[in-house]
Amino acid sequence: MTRLLSLDLATRTGWAFGDTEAGDPVSGVFKAQNAGVELGPFLHSFGHWLRSTIAERQIEIAVLEEPIMPGGMMQMATLLKLYGLIGIAETVCHSLQVPCRQLAAGTWKKAFCGRAGFGKSAKPYPPLVRCRELGWAPADDNEADALGLWVASCQRISPQSAVRFDPLFRKQAA
Repeated sequence: MTRLLSLDLATRTGWAFGDTEAGDPVSGVFKAQNAGVELGPFLHSFGHWLRSTIAERQIEIAVLEEPIMPGGMMQMATLLKLYGLIGIAETVCHSLQVPCRQLAAGTWKKAFCGRAGFGKSAKPYPPLVRCRELGWAPADDNEADALGLWVASCQRISPQSAVRFDPLFRKQAA
């Protein structure tokens, strides 16, 4: 049994938490209180939430979606926030002695959805579809991504438990 937290880092950070060997995860979305303001308060808000979450849920390992090089024109403030979230997450985990790993988006999407190479604009969005197939109701794509990242991470940490996410073997949601 390993308590795993997965994070899809963004202004609206999707998160999923659960035991790698049994049961379904608990998930949600964290929206930093200071998302529209300067960098320091925004990152402080996230760091405070993450530290509390790790302590309260007794997290044993955290997994983040690996950052990608942004394409197109992205504002510097947005880049600083996104990469700052990664730095804060790694720092908080290090300070609490919680291993922190990163998993590439293509890797977790392939493991969770059966394919990769799609973006957030894909309609219907494959991680949302897959979550619904598993009986989960994520609030948005951020939460769906965190759930997908969580499942793919569980499959890597506890390969024997992977069958519980296979629709062929999963009991239908009531």
